[in-house]
Amino acid sequence: MATAAHDPHLGSDPDEDDESLLGSESDSDSILSDDSVFPDYTLQRTDSRGEPTLYRACARNEPFALRRILERGVTKEDASELDINGWNGLMLACCKGFVDIVYGLYACPYIDINQQDNEGNTALMIASQAGHINTVMFLLNYYSGIDTEVRDCRGFTALIKAAMTGRTEVVAALVMAGADIDAVDSTRGKSSQDWALKTGRDETLQRLRRLTMRPKAVQFCETYIPEWPELNERVAKAKTGKSTREKITQRIKNTFGFRIPRDPEDNGALDNMVLMTTCVHSPLISTGCRPLCPTSPPELGKRRLAVPELVKKHPDKELEERSVCHSNGSVSHINPTIQSAESSSMTCCAEGDRRGSVLATKVTTTFIPRSMARKNSVFPSGCIPKIDIAVLYRSCEALRCNCTTPQCERNGFQCETDGACMASTSFIEGQEQSIRICITRDNLVPPGQPFYCLSAEGLLNIHCCYTDYCNSIDLKVPTVTTQAGPGGGYGPDGTWGLVELVAVVAGPLFLLCLLLLTFMFLYQYHQRAYSHRQRLEVEDPSCDHLYMTKDSTLQDLIYDLSTSGSGSGLPLFVQRTVARTIVLQDIIGKGRFGEVWRGRWRGGDVAVKIFSSREERSWFREAEIYQTIMLRHENILGFIAADNKDNGTWTQLWLVSDYHEHGSLFDYLNRYPVTTEGMIKLALSAASGLAHLHMEILGTQGKPGIAHRDLKSKNILVKKNCTCAIADLGLAVRHDSASDTIDIAPNQRVGTKRYMAPEVLDETINMRHFDSFKCADIYALGLVYWEIARRCNTGGIHEEYQLPYYDLVPSDPSIEEMRKLVCDQKLRPNIPNWWQSYEALRVMGKIMRECWYSNGAARLTALRIKKSLSQLSIQEDIKV
Repeated sequence: MATAAHDPHLGSDPDEDDESLLGSESDSDSILSDDSVFPDYTLQRTDSRGEPTLYRACARNEPFALRRILERGVTKEDASELDINGWNGLMLACCKGFVDIVYGLYACPYIDINQQDNEGNTALMIASQAGHINTVMFLLNYYSGIDTEVRDCRGFTALIKAAMTGRTEVVAALVMAGADIDAVDSTRGKSSQDWALKTGRDETLQRLRRLTMRPKAVQFCETYIPEWPELNERVAKAKTGKSTREKITQRIKNTFGFRIPRDPEDNGALDNMVLMTTCVHSPLISTGCRPLCPTSPPELGKRRLAVPELVKKHPDKELEERSVCHSNGSVSHINPTIQSAESSSMTCCAEGDRRGSVLATKVTTTFIPRSMARKNSVFPSGCIPKIDIAVLYRSCEALRCNCTTPQCERNGFQCETDGACMASTSFIEGQEQSIRICITRDNLVPPGQPFYCLSAEGLLNIHCCYTDYCNSIDLKVPTVTTQAGPGGGYGPDGTWGLVELVAVVAGPLFLLCLLLLTFMFLYQYHQRAYSHRQRLEVEDPSCDHLYMTKDSTLQDLIYDLSTSGSGSGLPLFVQRTVARTIVLQDIIGKGRFGEVWRGRWRGGDVAVKIFSSREERSWFREAEIYQTIMLRHENILGFIAADNKDNGTWTQLWLVSDYHEHGSLFDYLNRYPVTTEGMIKLALSAASGLAHLHMEILGTQGKPGIAHRDLKSKNILVKKNCTCAIADLGLAVRHDSASDTIDIAPNQRVGTKRYMAPEVLDETINMRHFDSFKCADIYALGLVYWEIARRCNTGGIHEEYQLPYYDLVPSDPSIEEMRKLVCDQKLRPNIPNWWQSYEALRVMGKIMRECWYSNGAARLTALRIKKSLSQLSIQEDIKV
């Protein structure tokens, strides 16, 4: 069996939660995960003629290249080429949603639609879990012999996968195509409805219940009587006249009000018209649409034949008796409407009408690919059943256009499309610029007047056409003109009406008066507030009573002043007030920058980190990072205040934060073993905090991406509910996406040597690339997970606590010792074999290995780790 070589389009540099398809082990929980990224390959494979292989054409979404390969002819080996996950080209196209590729592979005779990958997934399962409804519908309608009940290694069917991921439309399509709604998986014994309920897919669950309530599409039966709603009352209400007052009010609203789009009035005339023309119970649907088998309409759980199977089911004699084939290939007297594919091709591409053109009117197309439109043993007369449907394009040869983009240079500045050619001229920085491109069929919406083909007067002139090379014309940007009525006014007769004159004169005056009143109110309000604040400051310089009542607690203050603001902590003057009223109780720890004390403030405990005056830069840096906008998160240590205090002999620099009695994760694991539930909660909360730290939030109140650079078990605190909170951000770096700069101290080697990533130890880390620091954090997180998993009490077995590499390096290793161990010998902490016997430990071990890759780009992201652990908690029925 051939194996697909590495392709640069398939994720050589994984982004945040990228949809990678390569890896040592694919994620059985989500086909769109990025936990299967492999290091780069160097092999580039093509066939003997220099053309890309069939798999590579599918991976790169190149339908024209795929068509050339199929026209040239493929072998069974070419069609069976797989990647390391056992995916063929069809599976890859179903995952990515490449509809054109799925349509093209229909003509390949060696494609097995029910082929399974390494984990038992079929193309239908992959498309269903990814939620590509168009791909799923095409597979069900055109691929003969497709089996909806194939199960993967865990006993999941395509319907169960779609239900647990909330793919509502896919679930409906599978059920109406014959999927068993009562089928259960072999591991948990749950049906599709059970999984939808367990994963919180309420919309999918309601859709399944509605389908079971009405399991048969009776509106497609020949005996169905259309349901014509009554319109008399609604039309009469819409035609009711308005009084003069209502007319004046409406005109003023139209002139000075904001036009906000609103949905049609419930049960109104427009709403009723929409229902009459679009719902499945409408007269239009029931009388204008008939399936190929009107005596057997779609039904819940009933296997629906694909179009090729329906065609083969009709004998030749029956077709010849029920149809008349004329000399030009057309067919008449067929019920439902049937024509030959040859006649359709002639009608679609008439003389003087270009192939691939877009029409807003009704045109005829077929449910049968052109590869079936030739004379064969099934249809010797060449008459193929064909159904009239309304579509927005012609399924013929590609349209050729001029192209000015750099991507078209290798094709001689030409391109092919199934949509339209476009020529545009615009003003950019005072200069006129012309562009020639191809527009695909999917982008030509709405029909008849696509958005892509709309011009902007005075700024942009666009011309769309539908013949070969029709966009070679020169366009000019028209000037802005204003057209008035015959009399120079805006009325029908060129004059102003009384209502218009009153509205134009009174409207601006009213707005001006309103603005003046608003300005005066705001000015007096601020003046009173300022004078009141000045008076209180004279009475009490600390201003404590301005914002804090006597019975307010610390949590009330943080909630009122922090969460309602920017999310970066308390205001500076409140920080100083809090810091100067804290009473220190006892010392709870020491670090390289100072001491940590437990303090009391208004009946609550707080943690006070005291820096010496020599470490002012470290104190300032950590306080600056903690006060980053939108940093506050339940799994990041809560910052309260920062202040400097003079105790009489020297200046102390205080950093006040939340107090957690369990202490650090290092101390917690030394004292207690953890259960499986405790292990998952600790690991998931640590990943959640790191994911929020790494994540960049865009907007006026956005948050920059932050990398920790000193992640270890001693810098992670354990909260009262046994979840983690990441602390000690003094060595963190921030990334400014606007200027693409990194706020970092000029020192490559930071943090604890035992937790340093390989690229930090051998000094190959790219200091100008922010993702490099995030990858280093992931490596350290994997070591922390190893410490947690060792203390997991599973089956009565748990090991004593040890630091990573405890058996390979001394207690305080040097940089050279760690570099030789991690980079040269490529050793990692040992993962016992007995972990494979327990699902939770097996998943944890898998995550650790993928966090320890030597290539930083191949490691998992924090968001991917969070999703994998969330899925594990669902499997283990653990509430986090």
